[in-house]
Amino acid sequence: MQSKIDDIYRGRVFSVYDVVVNGAIVSGAVIAALALPNSGDAFLVPLIVSALYLTAGLRLLRGRVFFAPPSK
Repeated sequence: MQSKIDDIYRGRVFSVYDVVVNGAIVSGAVIAALALPNSGDAFLVPLIVSALYLTAGLRLLRGRVFFAPPSK
């Protein structure tokens, strides 16, 4: 996407992407800290996360959101 941005705005776009990625990393850490118990023994959390990944992957494949052939 950044290849389609004019050079004068490319640095700003990169900065926004950088902030979004850093925010996602921090949000993931906060969610993990809230979801995991203090003892560290969490058998259910990996199962829930893997089920969410599987569900998202199947929905993407079924809907062909990213795998659609180019239109003619």
